Amino acid sequence: MLYDLTTLLSTVAGCTATIIAIIGGFVASKLITLSTERNDAITSLNEVLEELSFKQNKMEKLIKKVTEDDAKDFIRKNIIELIKNTKLVDLYKEEDRLNIRFEDLMPFWDKCNNIWHEVKKTILDKDCKKEDINEVGIPRILVKDLDDFDYEICKYAIEAYEDYIEETTRQIHGGLFMPSFNMKSYQMPFFSNKWYDDAISEIRNLKDSIDWLNFQKTQLSHRISALGKPKGMKAGLIIFCLYSIASIVIPLTLIPFTTYNYQLFICVKRGIITVFFLGMFFVFLYFSSLLTWKKEEPKEKL
Repeated sequence: MLYDLTTLLSTVAGCTATIIAIIGGFVASKLITLSTERNDAITSLNEVLEELSFKQNKMEKLIKKVTEDDAKDFIRKNIIELIKNTKLVDLYKEEDRLNIRFEDLMPFWDKCNNIWHEVKKTILDKDCKKEDINEVGIPRILVKDLDDFDYEICKYAIEAYEDYIEETTRQIHGGLFMPSFNMKSYQMPFFSNKWYDDAISEIRNLKDSIDWLNFQKTQLSHRISALGKPKGMKAGLIIFCLYSIASIVIPLTLIPFTTYNYQLFICVKRGIITVFFLGMFFVFLYFSSLLTWKKEEPKEKL
């Protein structure tokens, strides 16, 4: 007797194809959604990184200006000590509540010290003429190499030096009972502190903003990483592939299937049906796992 399994194999392949289409549609839809969310997160991260870079650069420039302003104030306050070539380490120890660190102040002090020696050397040169000096007393030959900071300090140093020489001369020529010139107290007038206070306030605001942007950066990075490894998608693809091979590819390969061997007929029939229902079981198990939500308490950081 001839036994035919062609109809069964065709039916199993058709039913499986329908189920696979449902699984494939779900997986494809989920992957498209996740891909869209991931692209949005990447776009947001790029925007955060751009804003973070802008604000970091802005803060660095402000800190540089504030540091320069602090150095300028310190040098103006101790301009006579600069003229006398006093070591910075000795002056720094005597100061209280300075806004600038020693290592940040040192380059400014050394630079101004070197420039002052060049200015003094040029001024005291016997070949130096009046027309070689500009209106504030700085040798014209040196002006072109000075930036705004150096030029301003040189101007204060020359004024302080002239006052120092004048006071010293007065004491030598009859100022025996005159009070001595207090070099430590000599200080050029300061500009308004409004810009400085505004800059410090803006730096604080930028730091707070940068901290918030760094937090957003971390959150978005974690989200992108999580979206790159979506939960359940890997299992869905494995079921999709295995079920397709077992219940579509193999049955279609066997079509048409006829045999005179009853035992082979029963074995193939039971095997095909078992694989079909086993695949359905795993499909429903997969969907059930996706619908099962773990109860997680929100994490609070104190």
